[in-house]
Amino acid sequence: MDMSDYRPIPEADEDTFRELVHYAFSLEDGPFDDTASDPEPTIGDRRGLYDGNLSAVCRHYHLPVELRASVIEAGGIGAVASDPGQRREGHVQELLAASLTEYRDRDWRLAFLWPFDVGFYANMGWATASKLATWEISPADLDGMAAVDAGTGRFERLHADDWHRLEPVQRADHDTALAVRRDEGWWREFVFDRYDKTPYVYGWIVDDDVRGYLVYTVQSGDDGRTLVVREQAALDTAARRQLFRFCRDHDSQVNQIRFSTPAEAVTGDGFDPHLYLDDPGACDATVTAGAMVRLVDVKTDLPEIGDSTATTARFDLIVSDPLADWNDGRFQVTVGDDGIEHSIRASSASQSETVPTAKLGIGLLSQVAIGAQSANKLAHTGQITGDNKAIDALDDCFQPTQPMMRESF
Repeated sequence: MDMSDYRPIPEADEDTFRELVHYAFSLEDGPFDDTASDPEPTIGDRRGLYDGNLSAVCRHYHLPVELRASVIEAGGIGAVASDPGQRREGHVQELLAASLTEYRDRDWRLAFLWPFDVGFYANMGWATASKLATWEISPADLDGMAAVDAGTGRFERLHADDWHRLEPVQRADHDTALAVRRDEGWWREFVFDRYDKTPYVYGWIVDDDVRGYLVYTVQSGDDGRTLVVREQAALDTAARRQLFRFCRDHDSQVNQIRFSTPAEAVTGDGFDPHLYLDDPGACDATVTAGAMVRLVDVKTDLPEIGDSTATTARFDLIVSDPLADWNDGRFQVTVGDDGIEHSIRASSASQSETVPTAKLGIGLLSQVAIGAQSANKLAHTGQITGDNKAIDALDDCFQPTQPMMRESF
């Protein structure tokens, strides 16, 4: 297939962009009707692939994330859609490859997306960054997690102009690897007013300070109404128990409460609902894959996100990348006193005959790099092959971080 033209989508093609996205994500709503459509977000950059017409589209988001005491420049790719009359012609793959080239030019180290199909994006080098545990419980069964009464605090409904009051709580409670440094625009458009579908936001206030908050919607189904907590954050256990008291006290209006936590909560790491429930069996979790991630440029990314306390080492990586040819090959890695040196370079097999070598795909390397997987564990299952010294050194460079990508885009 001849290369298509990848470029920003002009205002003249905005309706076509929205029509393709509507067809991809809201097919059940019927044909696109511009007069009845939801307004577009103002943050993010539209990108399109033109092959005679607009054949595939996406939106880019700037997502600076925290990782190993640093802020890493990263990007999110959302609203990926193609013309339904031109599917399975490679347009989405070409669009994503061009997006990675743009991210490389911007010095963005990681590329995130939320998959409609994990296998589809895994075939292009993305891998699961973190997993989510979704819990569902009836209001009556929340007693063990809920505070008995309000004490000296109160709940207050909050609005977009209050975003700065929530930020300290969110930053404190979501202080994990891959936490996104939100700006005001993100708070307004992705927390308070997601595509004009305004959720309820209530804060737990003590002495005029927000100690915790909930962002939620209510969904109706065959089994009644479900209060769906899209986001929760609390400064301490007392505040979190107030949040669950708030949910419990909706028992006259909803049948179920649904909320999510990092998957580690299932095994008791972090906030574990089972520790608080009178009947732990009343609430079970369903664990699912969350956002996916991939490195953009191996040579420049690894030194930026490695562990500065890694032991001095020298090893080679043989990386396979089906989408970005600049990542497909052998790389010489040198670890100095301050971590991976900024000298990763291409290397040939003849230059590296006696150098410990590890071989893996870009998806696995991306998981290791962010701390979602251990190189040694992946080697035990045969997913990384090579010399033990190289695998041990790779493991030492990227210690586990229990990353969590909470943002949906």
